Amino acid sequence: MCKTVFYHLQDRCLTGKLEPVSPSSPPHVEGDLDLLPTRLSKEELIQNMDRVDREITMVEQQITKLKKKQVSLFTYSSCVSVRHLTT
Repeated sequence: MCKTVFYHLQDRCLTGKLEPVSPSSPPHVEGDLDLLPTRLSKEELIQNMDRVDREITMVEQQITKLKKKQVSLFTYSSCVSVRHLTT
């Protein structure tokens, strides 16, 4: 009886309907064009790139300062722990 049930279930699985894995994209509507970002002028793009470059430079400077501070604190903590061990 178990084999009969197994084969019956297997047959149902093999003959089942297939469903799409991902939903299909909705049809294009003319109103969607209003949602697209406006094109930036060449000058605006250059200004944006300059702004991003300045921000990157600022962050790199902050990272450098923090690394120096980390080394300083590590050195200080090493000195304190050595003094603590020798006293």
